[in-house]
Amino acid sequence: MTKAGVPAHRAISPRPFAFHLAACQSTWLSGAAALPAFVQGLAPTHPSLAAEAAALHQDLCAAEGVKLAEAVMSAALARVGAFLDGVKRYQTHPAHRRLQDAPAALELGTSCLRDFGGPAGALPVLAAPSLVNPAHILDLERGMSLMRYLKQRGFHPFLMDWGAPGAAEADFSVDDYIARLETALAHVAAQTGQPAALLGYCMGGNLALPVALRRPELVRGAAFLATPWDFHAEGIAYRRAAALGGSLALLPPAEPVPVDVLQIFFASLDPTLTDRKFRRFAVLDPDSPAARAFVLMEDWANGGAPLPRRVADQCLNQWYAENAPGHGVWRVAGEVIDPRRLTCPAFVAVPRADRIVPPASALALAEALPNVRIHRAATGHVAMVAGGGARPGLWQPLVAWLFTLC
Repeated sequence: MTKAGVPAHRAISPRPFAFHLAACQSTWLSGAAALPAFVQGLAPTHPSLAAEAAALHQDLCAAEGVKLAEAVMSAALARVGAFLDGVKRYQTHPAHRRLQDAPAALELGTSCLRDFGGPAGALPVLAAPSLVNPAHILDLERGMSLMRYLKQRGFHPFLMDWGAPGAAEADFSVDDYIARLETALAHVAAQTGQPAALLGYCMGGNLALPVALRRPELVRGAAFLATPWDFHAEGIAYRRAAALGGSLALLPPAEPVPVDVLQIFFASLDPTLTDRKFRRFAVLDPDSPAARAFVLMEDWANGGAPLPRRVADQCLNQWYAENAPGHGVWRVAGEVIDPRRLTCPAFVAVPRADRIVPPASALALAEALPNVRIHRAATGHVAMVAGGGARPGLWQPLVAWLFTLC
């Protein structure tokens, strides 16, 4: 952090900046380069856009060639400029996360279990976020904290903060982090004297499910928020993951996988997203709540830690490339992880506009669970848990389900 509390990584964000700048420039400048093909009716278009393409061709043919080319190039450069303006406004924005992390009730290597407190006898809720980004997406800001909302509604929330891998975690696998979560769950049950509701967000749901299967006596219910299960659903993300997984061999074998490498994969799922959102941010009132929320979420998204090499290999190759969970062959400690064996009540939240975890991927888990309530949130992957519509879109339905466990 800098003296003003602004994260140091913001100066090179969005990460990796060179990738996002190249994507922005190629998007808009390639449009100018493709203009002659559009004018001649030679540009390939998707069949669903045939009518729009024909109308565009007629308009282009009626325009004066030189002026048209100048106008297209000018518009392309203006959009690149708007992206860069948005990035600069983000990098220099004074907003930063002001919440203090909840105290650690248990330390496990570089990870810790954060205890938010709660009324005596309250149902404990243990939340497990993804390993890829910081845990505080579930405790981002006052009014944007699922953990503090759960406490306000009478529960006793705990948050698994994975931390950045250190020497002890250098050779960790996914199984090791699952074992760490199991230890944390046992601590929660011992401290509160009762089983907990286990809540997993994104990859955290993949870590939580094996724990719920292995220790059913400690789990009152299990909630899975935007948790991927069928990694080959909706699109070709698995092909990109397979390519990135194969490239891990080019990295130093004993080193964790840098966060920028991971960010390239997630950015490749929607290469124009960063351009669009920073151009939108460029025209926001910098003093508005929307601008502040954007900055906090971008700080979180760009502040991830590297992944231990074995974890990255398992996620990219076993999950995305081979789809081991979706095919029913994923094993933890030698045991197949079969969601059909989960005996406790389950809650599955599926964001309708999720580009990180396609809805069909998350629904595949819901369809395999025997006792499940499915909630379709009208938001995206991150907005569902921390956006402006998170309270009605997820928090309130989640709490209503948690009350059924009490």
